[in-house]
Amino acid sequence: MALCPFRAQVVLAALAAVLVVGSGSRADDARPNILFCIADDASFPHMGAYGCSWVETPAFDRVAREGLLFQRAYTPNAKCAPSRACILTGRNSWQLKEACNHWCFFPPEFKSYVEALEAHGYTVGKTGKGWAPGIAEDAAGKRRQLTGKPFDQRKQQPPAQAISNLDYAGNFEAFLEEAPDGQPWCFWYGGFEPHRAYEYGAGVNKGGKKLEAIEQVYKFWPDSEQTRTDLLDYAFEIEHFDRHLGRMLNALEKSGQLDNTLVVVTADNGMPFPRIKGQEYELSNHLPLAIRWGKGIHKPGRRIDDLVSFIDFAPTFLELAGIKAAAAGMAPITGRSLTNIFASDREGQVDAARDHVLIGKERHDIGRPNDNGYPIRGIVKDNYLLLLNYATNRWPAGDPVTGYLNCDASPTKSQILDLRRSSTNELYWRLCFGKRPDVELYKIDDDPECFNNLATTTDPAIAARQESMRKELLAALTAQQDPRIVGDGAIFDRYPYAEAKSRNFYDRYLAGEPLRAGWVSETDFEPKGLPKTIGKVFRDDPAIDELLPKDVEIEVLAGGFEWSEGPVWVPDMQRLLFCDIPRNHILQWQPPANGAAQAPATVYLEKSGYTGSEPFTGPEPGSNGLALDSEGRLILCCHGDRAIKRREKDGKLTVLASHFEGKRLNSPNDLVFHRNGDLYFTDPPYGLPKRFEDPARELDYCGVYRLRPNGELQLLTKQVTRPNGIGLSPDQKTLYVAQSDRSAYLWWKFPVRDDGSLGEGEVFFDARPWAGTRIGGCDGMAIDVHGNLWATGPGGVLIFRPDGKLLGRLGTGQRTANCCFGGPDKSVLYITADMYLCRVKTLTRGL
Repeated sequence: MALCPFRAQVVLAALAAVLVVGSGSRADDARPNILFCIADDASFPHMGAYGCSWVETPAFDRVAREGLLFQRAYTPNAKCAPSRACILTGRNSWQLKEACNHWCFFPPEFKSYVEALEAHGYTVGKTGKGWAPGIAEDAAGKRRQLTGKPFDQRKQQPPAQAISNLDYAGNFEAFLEEAPDGQPWCFWYGGFEPHRAYEYGAGVNKGGKKLEAIEQVYKFWPDSEQTRTDLLDYAFEIEHFDRHLGRMLNALEKSGQLDNTLVVVTADNGMPFPRIKGQEYELSNHLPLAIRWGKGIHKPGRRIDDLVSFIDFAPTFLELAGIKAAAAGMAPITGRSLTNIFASDREGQVDAARDHVLIGKERHDIGRPNDNGYPIRGIVKDNYLLLLNYATNRWPAGDPVTGYLNCDASPTKSQILDLRRSSTNELYWRLCFGKRPDVELYKIDDDPECFNNLATTTDPAIAARQESMRKELLAALTAQQDPRIVGDGAIFDRYPYAEAKSRNFYDRYLAGEPLRAGWVSETDFEPKGLPKTIGKVFRDDPAIDELLPKDVEIEVLAGGFEWSEGPVWVPDMQRLLFCDIPRNHILQWQPPANGAAQAPATVYLEKSGYTGSEPFTGPEPGSNGLALDSEGRLILCCHGDRAIKRREKDGKLTVLASHFEGKRLNSPNDLVFHRNGDLYFTDPPYGLPKRFEDPARELDYCGVYRLRPNGELQLLTKQVTRPNGIGLSPDQKTLYVAQSDRSAYLWWKFPVRDDGSLGEGEVFFDARPWAGTRIGGCDGMAIDVHGNLWATGPGGVLIFRPDGKLLGRLGTGQRTANCCFGGPDKSVLYITADMYLCRVKTLTRGL
């Protein structure tokens, strides 16, 4: 950091002059007042100072003009309660136990900076929304005032129906009237705007705004009159927040307190629209920030490019108040004070050490099975955003059947859902509500909408950057003792939801309770019943007509699974077995006797992949690939137990393979039998809680193995970076292996030598052009009697001739994991597609 030496000394001396260490106050206490102003759900760059032409914010612009405008300020967690918890404690949300979650019980051991200031001579108060939603009590059960004494008595007629009737500025004036002379104060202005709901059309009808004023609608929403009207209603509410800010600045100026008041203006998380609020994308976490302090900021009017985090506010306030966090009883602070930026005379990047911020989330709103969250960790650095998604089998915006509860109701949301339901456009739905890959990488200066996922690129420079950022992120999280990285990440799902009436919402709703959530519309809920069919059949070559009837459909047989996988038809039982990996079950489905398609799946085997006594800390404990040996016994790839097992006729499980050369296998994934009894299987680390970074991983590669009938285990190849699905040609001379590496989606083929070993592999089909453009990756497969390969991959089930010619695709519209042939004549293709079990009646037969 470069400072003008003389100027820096002067400013720092001014800072020191106002610091008073101790718990008492003095009549001449010169410590600065603190006015913290936080809008509820407003994204960068929707303030006038950032050049946004359709939102007018003269008060925010004044603070920026007379102070500092921060260009790259981020919340660690883009949801109301966890974002505000980070502000109040100076710690990242994964360091805050329950307070990492939305609607939580705030842990008593974490003191807020407001409580610390009050104990050290500050008068504290707040109006509007403080830390919320949730319950904050001390160890004795007494309600805490994390943001200060409420001042909410004064009301006014709001300018639109959905805007709060609180007179925020009037309540601030009431606080100033009550605050003792000569004593510093700290006030929290928490506007409820622009949080949903809105009065539809208020921006146009009451604000005089024009739809055409919006230069561009984000690419993941339809550009329609409805969307633009929604955006202008959002703008109208930001302007209401700003008007009260302006009145507060005027009150301070009138009372002579403005120049010794640190004014901070920001928002808790991004705008309440699909794919933004409650997510961890650039527009979710990047927020407006302006800071004014007449007596303490050198060279006002500067624009700051440093990456700053919301955890930097608390140490700034404590430093200016002359308080040590430890002495005040606060937990160790992770953030860094901003006072060196105040003292600098530089614009742009002031402090070279501020080169990254960390972001992430756990559970926000309820609505998934078992009240599970959607864990993410990420890092912003050098204009890139890296996200690691730890439970991609879950719905990122909440389960469809419970209304996508982590996305507020809105005209924009309704449009997107309606377009998908009418089969008009599914792209918006997929971008806003669809499931996501494990890794996402975006160049956010060129792609702030996070549209082009670079994690699938073959560019070695981008791949090296991704790996460097991943290592830096994991090292920082390890140093901060993030349970998701160093301990029991599932603990975040076990913390209770504070609103008792909404706990287990998903399970109770599906059981028939008439539950509703006030922040979504009744029309947001997808039907409880299963659709009869899904997706679409694509015919790329006329030869597909020899394999599929003209009127073929993708029929839905059962649903409600977390992540279905590993189907195998059992002729002796005339039923299908398949796995629900997150639930650690093998399920069974039998065609109904009445000829109907749909019937419920029931549990066939509990603890199918993990049999340990301790809670499994990862998202995929269960079994994955299944097969039958020559005696009809079930063979399982057990993720959690990291083994190949056989289920004996008496139901007992026998371990067939768990180690190679003295080291534990990663987590066997899929398998296929050779007619001579050899078992070929793949071994990526997808079943390990932290996958490739898991400390329990003992092998530093992902192998394809052969297990001989005599128990000998042989490593065949390391050529496939992330081997997944596996299959053998009808003549048993070719082994196919899917590579699920998002940077290189491929299907490989290997010649099988007479002794069962493999020759050099070659690429059978290159699916890299579809990475990021079609949902899903290279996964399981089935092979028919003609040698055609039916492979689950980007876009559904892809159908190839033996020479690699693509014939067509069963476009399920879901992340599709695996498939197998079954039925009495093996002509039915059974498909595990995310939460569904499906079938397609073909004109061919499986092996």
